[in-house]
Amino acid sequence: MEVVKGGVDAWIYDQLSVIRFHEKNPDTTRALLTPVSEEAWAIGIRKGDDDLRKKINEFLAKFRTEGGFQKLAEKYLSEDKQKMDANKVPFMFDL
Repeated sequence: MEVVKGGVDAWIYDQLSVIRFHEKNPDTTRALLTPVSEEAWAIGIRKGDDDLRKKINEFLAKFRTEGGFQKLAEKYLSEDKQKMDANKVPFMFDL
């Protein structure tokens, strides 16, 4: 809201939040969707728990190969994906 009120000049946040906020305030904001940095997701597990790490890595590899992330995106984020596509910004599950 500080951008809308003129209290700050810019706001850095994730792309989906930025585009959603811009849609609610199109007259007072402009969405710049080029990432400032790219980050990877991580799962924290207990040090030395190699069996669990192996199972998680195997699941994630299979889930990705079978299109699991795309299925989740289609089910829960299809509207957001369309917005990113319209703005020629890679969608997080397409990477």
